[in-house]
Amino acid sequence: MTETPGAGDRRVRVVAVALAINALLNLGLAYGLSPPWNETVFTHEAAFARGQMRRDSWDPMEAALRHLRSGDGRPVYDAVLFDQRIKFQYPPTSLLALEALHRAGEESVAARLNILTWLAVVITAIATGALLRAGTRGGRGAALFLLGAAGTLTFYPVMRAYWLGQIQAWITALLALLLLAWVHGRRATAGVLLGLACVLKPHFAIVGVWALLRRERRFTAAAALTAAVVFAFSLQRYGWANHLNYLKAIAFIGRHGEAFYPNQSMNGLLHRLLFNGSNLQFEGDRFAPFAPVVFAGTVVSSLLIVALALFGRVAPAARGGPLDLCAALLAAVMASPVAWEHHYAVLAPIDALLVASLLRVGERRWIVLLAISYVASANFYAIAQRFAPTAWNPLQSYLYFGAWIAFGLLLAARARGQGAVGGGGTSR
Repeated sequence: MTETPGAGDRRVRVVAVALAINALLNLGLAYGLSPPWNETVFTHEAAFARGQMRRDSWDPMEAALRHLRSGDGRPVYDAVLFDQRIKFQYPPTSLLALEALHRAGEESVAARLNILTWLAVVITAIATGALLRAGTRGGRGAALFLLGAAGTLTFYPVMRAYWLGQIQAWITALLALLLLAWVHGRRATAGVLLGLACVLKPHFAIVGVWALLRRERRFTAAAALTAAVVFAFSLQRYGWANHLNYLKAIAFIGRHGEAFYPNQSMNGLLHRLLFNGSNLQFEGDRFAPFAPVVFAGTVVSSLLIVALALFGRVAPAARGGPLDLCAALLAAVMASPVAWEHHYAVLAPIDALLVASLLRVGERRWIVLLAISYVASANFYAIAQRFAPTAWNPLQSYLYFGAWIAFGLLLAARARGQGAVGGGGTSR
């Protein structure tokens, strides 16, 4: 597609205006509402600027490490998740990085975790800015890069991951770099990054299935080899029993899920709609009660989302392209029974690719839909929790609905043969 004169300036204006409007929206939420309804992304940006985060991931992981070091022969998930009721939900492979930090010096583990998580957010911002810039040839690339980076640092799920002290910040950085490597045709590098993401969160293996279907052999081989090497180390370190025990843990979590409103999935929506479990209070020692209707609805929706990503219509020009890959990545998040707000941080780099692509096409209705999706997913609307005790509580799932709009745009774009870079499909 030929670049029209002034297209770069137009894109800069559109993105800048969108970010400015979103900032004004957050200011209105912060100062126009009374506590506790006035919390916004600014709360987490202030913590990021001060370098202060919580330990949402690190404390359960530390508990798992303590058990493994104790000499107690019970599998780690039976002991920590089921007996101690500490929500350690990551695979044993995730503990290797934390254990390496301990070996480097027990007294500074917390400081190192803080630095690494802070840097992960910065890396995500840089990669997202580069992805937005990749949609432009020639002029105004620097301006788009800065706008993309700034937009990432005002994207609620990204900043939420840092504020909580979440390993999800690391995963998001890996996925943003994966997309950047893909756009520049570096399939093996992208595969290594996917392999690393999978050892922290295995459900991203869905992307590996997508790659097999798209015959992306270098990518698939690099991802499989990376994951296999890390798994071998983990197996040697923690043994078969703990890895098999993980399957029991995720099966239990999948059957139950979470009703707490930040669970932005079909599982969370159905639990809240049926008033099955705690909506407004996180219960650190339990999951939502099992409900057959919720379980069935979760399974059906997950299968639908994965099927659309893997087998939905894709024009030849877009097959294996950046937007096709984005659909698989987003499906891996949306199909999970527990998809917390910070899991949707991957929407920041995905939105960068979508906006770069849609602005090239110039269809206003698509751009309007993307704007609606962005406003829903980039912000925190505490006032939505007013609907918790009412039949209107599906409104608490605004982030999930915003993700569905983005997912629909990705599916529609790839069906039309629309890529993210240069208007084409695969970048080789």
